[in-house]
Amino acid sequence: MINNHFNNYKSIKIHRLFSNNTQTFAHVETRKDAKYYANMILFESGKTYKKHVAIQEVPKNQVGGITMFDGVKTLKQDSNIAQNKELISSFLNDVWIAGNINIVSDFFHEDKVIQHNPIVENNVEGLFNFIKLITDQGVTLQYQKVLASFAQGNMVMTYSKGLLAGEEHLFADLFRLENCKIIEHWDVIQKK
Repeated sequence: MINNHFNNYKSIKIHRLFSNNTQTFAHVETRKDAKYYANMILFESGKTYKKHVAIQEVPKNQVGGITMFDGVKTLKQDSNIAQNKELISSFLNDVWIAGNINIVSDFFHEDKVIQHNPIVENNVEGLFNFIKLITDQGVTLQYQKVLASFAQGNMVMTYSKGLLAGEEHLFADLFRLENCKIIEHWDVIQKK
């Protein structure tokens, strides 16, 4: 299933591969035409098979030296899977869809987060700085709808659609949580 998706790539490296009863999530680095890409894919089985994909070229220079692939690669068993999924749902719906940016800190422990977005500093203040920067430039970043989500152990992945600079984009986000707070975040943003 995963290998079939990457037939046209020169190389693939799977950084994270998680599954639950009906879904498989893959966080993959690929190379094609001398460029590197970050891929987040969510495969869903059931009555109908669905595949949600977001691909983004990996920039050469990434803020803070943290890459789009570094960080924890294994699941930690967590009895709060439903609570973690609900927290991420609230984070996306209240902050990114409703635009209530002033409550961002509520979702993080002591305003700390390990941030793997290539242009956002490695803390919650960096997230605020990024939001301020794009807002000052007149750029909108708004999620419109969460299309799918995955939760297993202490990880929650979401696949959403929205707008970036007035153009439709797909947003794939992976969150690692501890004590029902976000402590690490990876994302892939693809123009639709």
